[in-house]
Amino acid sequence: MNNHTNLKAWQRCQDLAVAIYTATKTFPKDERFGIISQIRRAVVSSSSNIAEGHGRRTAKEFVQFLSIALASLGEVHSLIALSERLCFLGPEKAAELRTLHAEASRLTYALMRKPGR
Repeated sequence: MNNHTNLKAWQRCQDLAVAIYTATKTFPKDERFGIISQIRRAVVSSSSNIAEGHGRRTAKEFVQFLSIALASLGEVHSLIALSERLCFLGPEKAAELRTLHAEASRLTYALMRKPGR
């Protein structure tokens, strides 16, 4: 059965989410309702929108949800950069997250260009 869990883009977004959740455990506690909450919601949104779009009836609807997933990934990218600038992430961890982010974004964009399931 062809479902969203078979999509590499969804899988990489899930990998990125796990890495973000792990990394943000070390952030200052006073960021719990700030950057931590924002970056976690954005990264969860990326794979959730891929899954929701995959369940839609038309390719056009799927592409719309993939576009939303890409926008969420853009937000994640910005928050990784901000977290590094604020020294919540070290350079190595930030680079690791950027690599995961780049792969998730590339795969989501490729799926958007050819939404065949």
